[in-house]
Amino acid sequence: MNKKLKHMEEFFLTDNTYTKDARKHGQQIKVARILTDRLITDDYFSDNLLNKKNVGKCIKHQDYLKQQDLDYLCELMKKKLFTWWD
Repeated sequence: MNKKLKHMEEFFLTDNTYTKDARKHGQQIKVARILTDRLITDDYFSDNLLNKKNVGKCIKHQDYLKQQDLDYLCELMKKKLFTWWD
C-alpha cells in the first residue's frame, strides 16, 4: 500500500493529471503515505524521554501514538479513497 500511495502522490503532484483538485488530492495522499511510513518503521519510541521511573508511561505513549496514526490513516482512506483516482 505504501508503494502505491507513493506512486499516486508523485502522479497527482505533477502536471500530468487532468483531475480537478489534483494538488489537493496529492497532498492528502502524501499524508496517508507518511502515516504508512511511520507505521511500517514503527519508530514511536524516544530514548531521550526514557528513564527508569517512566518506562511504563513511555510505552503507553508509544502505543497511543501508533494507534492515533492508524486511526487517522483509516479515517482518511475511508473518506477520500474514491476521490483519489485520475
